[in-house]
Amino acid sequence: PAGKTYGALYSYTRQFLHYRRDDPERKPGILILDVKGNYCDQVLQFVAEAGQNATGRMQDVIIIEIGGQYRYNPLHKPLLRPQVLANRLRVILETFSIGKNHDTYWLDKAEFMIAEAIKLARLVHGGYVTFEDIDRLIRRKEYQGHLAQLARKERAGLLSPEELETYISVRDFFTYEFEQSDERVRNIIESEVTRMTATFTTDPDIRRSFCAPQEELNFPGFDDLVDHGKIVILRMNAEEYQNLAKIISTYLKLDFQSSVMTRLVRPGANRLRP
Repeated sequence: PAGKTYGALYSYTRQFLHYRRDDPERKPGILILDVKGNYCDQVLQFVAEAGQNATGRMQDVIIIEIGGQYRYNPLHKPLLRPQVLANRLRVILETFSIGKNHDTYWLDKAEFMIAEAIKLARLVHGGYVTFEDIDRLIRRKEYQGHLAQLARKERAGLLSPEELETYISVRDFFTYEFEQSDERVRNIIESEVTRMTATFTTDPDIRRSFCAPQEELNFPGFDDLVDHGKIVILRMNAEEYQNLAKIISTYLKLDFQSSVMTRLVRPGANRLRP
C-alpha cells in the first residue's frame, strides 16, 4: 500500500475499531467506502484483531457489494418526498457530467421527470420503488399503462383524496407536458434519466443487490449503525463499476449523515456513541 494509506488510514481505522470494543453502548459505528475494492480485507483483519481479547466485532460487520448477502435499495426512502429523492439524483447526474459542458437545463428537466416518475411508481406499487421501476417506466413507456389503470380507478371512485391529487399531478406532467414536447426534447430528457437508471438494469447481480423486492431487503439501515455500532463497508471497484459506485457511495453517505444528525431528536436513539 501507499505510504499515506499505511501510515494514516490503516492507523486511524485500527484505532477506531479498537476503541471501546467491549462496550456495547459506546463502541463506534462507522461507514467505510472501499471504492477500490482492496481495503475491505484489511478492515476485516483489523476487526479480527479487535476481537482477540474482546467479545469480537465481526458480528457488527455489514458488507454491501454486488452479489453479496445484503440487499440495499437506495430509493426506498418512504419518509422523503419525491422531490428530495429527485434532487439527490440530480446531484449525482451532475457528477457524471463534470467537464462535459453539460447544459443544466436538461438536468432540471430530468430532475422534474424523476420526481414525477417516483410519484407514479409509488402510487402503483404500494409506496415501494426501485431504480428498475423508474427505468421501465421511462424507457419502456410503462407510465402510459399506469396512467390508464389509474384513470379507471378514478372513474370508479377508488382513489383516496391524496392518491387522486398525486394522480392528477403525474397525469398532467406526462400527458400535457412531456408527451406534448418535441421528440428531440423527449429523447434528451429520457437519456438524462436512463443513463443513470440503466446502471441498475443491465446486470442481474446488480438488480438483485440494489433493486430487490421489498420483502428481500435486509440492510438494517444507518439508525441501526448509530444505535448499535455497526461497521458498514461498501466494497465496489470504481474502475469496474464507475457510475454505480458513485451512485451507491453518494446515497450511503447521505443516509449515514442523515441518521447521525437526526439521532439528536429521534426517540430511543443512542446519543452516547461516538
